[in-house]
Formats: sequence, structure tokens, C-alpha cells
Amino acid sequence: MLKTQKNAIKHSDHVREFTCGKMYYRTVFLDEKRESLFIGSMDRVFRLNLSNISHSNCERDVLNLEPTNVGNCVSKGKSENFDCRNHIRVIQSIGDGDRLYVCGTNAHNPKDWVIYSNLTHLGRNQYVPGVGLGIAKCPYDPADNSTAVWVENGNPGGLPGLYSGTNAEFTKADTVIFRTDLHNLTTGRREYSFKRTIKYDSKWLD
Repeated sequence: MLKTQKNAIKHSDHVREFTCGKMYYRTVFLDEKRESLFIGSMDRVFRLNLSNISHSNCERDVLNLEPTNVGNCVSKGKSENFDCRNHIRVIQSIGDGDRLYVCGTNAHNPKDWVIYSNLTHLGRNQYVPGVGLGIAKCPYDPADNSTAVWVENGNPGGLPGLYSGTNAEFTKADTVIFRTDLHNLTTGRREYSFKRTIKYDSKWLD
């Protein structure tokens, strides 16, 4: 026990910490090219300095993504200060990494966004087809397990898309492995419809 304490003291100079309060930091995405660590939390996406996360600023290095469905969520018996917040559960790099795909629980009504990697919103004229409704891309419940990956190459038509494993219903009855619609990002046209596992077959995913 004494040896353990000595080791803790010895290595304390190498420990780097980051916190902006109790924000439920659940999602991590590493961008080595930009020397950044993106963190998804409750209502926020943070961009941390990879060389020293302690140098990151809670007010400057953040994008707020507030929930839009709080009233309806509370009316269904969920807690306003936890369940009915927007817990960011997916952060993935798009293209050359200058943009990020983000999906959050949005007060039990999943919603997704595409943002710039410098944590600013796209311009109003920069519409990304297929983005806005996050159902089957990330969970309703912030406590649920889920996973997702953005795939640029190897899809039909060579088009990019998101693959996810999550729950696609408020009641948690529909566990799903899912691939989004595939769009031509230049024309905005949907070239291939989404694919998913058999609905309500719980043997696929628990």
C-alpha cells in the first residue's frame, strides 16, 4: 500500500485533468491530425487541447447543443435535469475532418447535427441531407449503451454513411443495427435507402 502511494506521488506530475462540472462526459473522439480530443457531455461538445487537456477552457472550447423537447419529455415522467437534457452520444469525423457528425438524446427525442470541427455551426445554406432526426442513430435514454461509426468508403455507390447499434424507440422495444440513407452530398439526392435489422427481434442486440 505504501508503494502504491509513492508511485501515485511520483507520477502526479504527468496527470492532466479536465472538468467543467457534473456534465456526464460520456463520449470521446480523438482527432490526432488536429491534436484535439472531442468530448460529448450533457448539452455540450468540448474540444480539448490534446497536448494538455488542462489548458482547455470551459467557456471558449465548447459548443452548446440544448434540447428542444423538454416539455414533452417531462410530461412522460422523465427527470427534467437529467433524462430531459441533450446527452451527446455520438461524435464522428466526416470527410477530411473539418466537419463532425454529432448525435444526442435531445430529451428522449434523438437529434443529429453536422458541425465544424472548430465547434461552430454550418451556415444556413450548408444543408446536409439526412441530418436532423437522430432516431436509430443514437439512443433516447442517456443511460443506454450504443455505438456508431461514420464510414466514408466501401458503401454502395461509394457514398458516406453512419452505422449504429442502439435503441430506436422510447419504450426500448426496438433494438437495432442500422445504416442511414446514403445521399449524394453534392446533389442532396438519396441514392440508397437505409438498412436495418428485423424490427422487434431482440436477439440481434441487447
